[in-house]
Amino acid sequence: MSFHHSIPCPDCGSDILIESTQLLAGGSFRCSNANCTVAISMDDPKSVSTVTSAFEKFEKLKEESLSQAQNTE
Repeated sequence: MSFHHSIPCPDCGSDILIESTQLLAGGSFRCSNANCTVAISMDDPKSVSTVTSAFEKFEKLKEESLSQAQNTE
Protein backbone atom coordinates (compact mmCIF):
# COMPACT_ATOMS: atom_id res chain seq x y z
CA MET A 1 0.00 0.00 0.00
CA SER A 2 1.17 3.47 -0.78
CA PHE A 3 0.77 6.46 1.52
CA HIS A 4 0.66 10.06 0.35
CA HIS A 5 1.57 12.73 2.84
CA SER A 6 2.94 16.22 2.97
CA ILE A 7 5.39 17.59 5.50
CA PRO A 8 6.53 21.15 6.01
CA CYS A 9 9.87 22.04 4.50
CA PRO A 10 12.41 22.55 7.30
CA ASP A 11 13.84 25.53 5.41
CA CYS A 12 10.91 27.57 4.07
CA GLY A 13 7.79 25.89 5.53
CA SER A 14 6.19 25.05 2.15
CA ASP A 15 4.82 21.55 1.55
CA ILE A 16 6.97 18.61 0.54
CA LEU A 17 4.69 15.95 -0.94
CA ILE A 18 5.89 12.40 -0.21
CA GLU A 19 4.68 9.08 -1.62
CA SER A 20 5.80 6.13 0.52
CA THR A 21 6.40 3.55 -2.22
CA GLN A 22 8.59 5.92 -4.20
CA LEU A 23 10.43 7.00 -1.04
CA LEU A 24 11.28 3.39 -0.18
CA ALA A 25 12.38 2.77 -3.77
CA GLY A 26 14.92 5.58 -3.50
CA GLY A 27 12.86 8.47 -4.82
CA SER A 28 13.58 12.06 -3.90
CA PHE A 29 10.95 14.68 -3.10
CA ARG A 30 11.53 18.40 -3.55
CA CYS A 31 9.99 21.29 -1.72
CA SER A 32 6.98 22.74 -3.56
CA ASN A 33 8.51 26.23 -3.36
CA ALA A 34 10.32 26.79 -6.67
CA ASN A 35 12.83 29.07 -4.91
CA CYS A 36 13.78 26.43 -2.31
CA THR A 37 16.37 23.72 -2.92
CA VAL A 38 15.43 21.31 -0.10
CA ALA A 39 14.79 17.69 -1.09
CA ILE A 40 14.06 14.57 0.98
CA SER A 41 15.24 11.05 0.15
CA MET A 42 16.40 7.90 1.92
CA ASP A 43 20.04 7.25 1.13
CA ASP A 44 20.80 4.91 4.04
CA PRO A 45 19.70 1.30 3.36
CA LYS A 46 19.25 0.77 7.11
CA SER A 47 16.60 3.49 7.13
CA VAL A 48 14.63 1.78 4.37
CA SER A 49 14.01 -1.33 6.48
CA THR A 50 13.01 0.78 9.49
CA VAL A 51 10.55 2.86 7.48
CA THR A 52 9.18 -0.20 5.68
CA SER A 53 8.51 -1.83 9.04
CA ALA A 54 6.76 1.31 10.30
CA PHE A 55 4.53 1.46 7.19
CA GLU A 56 3.64 -2.23 7.58
CA LYS A 57 2.74 -1.74 11.26
CA PHE A 58 0.65 1.30 10.38
CA GLU A 59 -1.22 -0.65 7.69
CA LYS A 60 -1.92 -3.48 10.14
CA LEU A 61 -3.25 -1.05 12.76
CA LYS A 62 -5.43 0.63 10.16
CA GLU A 63 -6.90 -2.70 9.07
CA GLU A 64 -7.56 -3.72 12.69
CA SER A 65 -9.25 -0.38 13.39
CA LEU A 66 -11.49 -0.70 10.34
CA SER A 67 -12.39 -4.25 11.30
CA GLN A 68 -13.27 -3.23 14.86
CA ALA A 69 -15.35 -0.30 13.61
CA GLN A 70 -17.33 -2.59 11.30
CA ASN A 71 -17.94 -5.07 14.13
CA THR A 72 -19.40 -2.40 16.41
CA GLU A 73 -21.94 -1.15 13.85
